[in-house]
Amino acid sequence: MNTMKKKVSRMIANIISGVSTNIAYTSTKKCVSLNGLEEPKMPKVLLKRAK
Repeated sequence: MNTMKKKVSRMIANIISGVSTNIAYTSTKKCVSLNGLEEPKMPKVLLKRAK
């Protein structure tokens, strides 16, 4: 019975770990894509010419 509890708790821990890893990966991926969608910054040379 004790070994069964250990196996079940290990399985649950692995599932939780996998889910949290997926959430972290997706949120990181989303942040990176949001940062990529920000307005492109003009190079300094073009900024000097625009002034």
